Amino acid sequence: MSNPEKMTDAMLQNIEKPDAIFFDWDGTLVNTIPGLFDAHNYVRVAMGFPPWSQQDFWDNLRHSSRQIYPSIYKERTEEAFDILYDYMDKNHLNGIEIMAGTHDLIDFMRKNAIKSGIISNKRHRFLMREVAHFKWNDVFPVAYGSGALEQDKPDATPLLKAFEETEQSLINNLGNVWYVGDTATDMMAAKNAGCKAVLLADPKNRDTLEKEFLPYLSLQNCGELHEILTRIF
Repeated sequence: MSNPEKMTDAMLQNIEKPDAIFFDWDGTLVNTIPGLFDAHNYVRVAMGFPPWSQQDFWDNLRHSSRQIYPSIYKERTEEAFDILYDYMDKNHLNGIEIMAGTHDLIDFMRKNAIKSGIISNKRHRFLMREVAHFKWNDVFPVAYGSGALEQDKPDATPLLKAFEETEQSLINNLGNVWYVGDTATDMMAAKNAGCKAVLLADPKNRDTLEKEFLPYLSLQNCGELHEILTRIF
């Protein structure tokens, strides 16, 4: 399902209004990918490794830095993290952009008091800075980034913790909670948590992820998600 404007009333009737909607961050609501690519390659060069290609970078986005850095840098993992966090402290807000349709989506969720939160594999303190930067704390009162809990995505732990903290009753009806993301990691996390996966991805990546994960909804961006929400709320 990739064009909400062409959806019939019958198709819309098959979409159940969610009790809550939770989101990934990077590549879903905001575009920080160029900055992340630069940050990881800054670390690699500083550590004496060749830079990642774009494909290398996307392949490694299936996991959080906390999961992949020990396998790459081994006994120098702590040094690599120090370099990464120092770079991001100085640069991580530079060039951050809001994805297409996000403003309208945020406004709609705020006006309709839709329960929501963020679960990201971005380092927790950087995630919280970015949410505050856009003044979205009221829309996303619950947010977990990498390192905030014992496990990161695709483990279900951060999703379930966010659901429970938002409202205990969500845990009793996970099939009516949506998790929105743009990567295989997000789709796996939703599956592991037992909630509905909503994929936001460009056509090139969407076809592959659709076939692998069979998401509840498969859309191009937040604008299309906003269009659907306006018709089911």
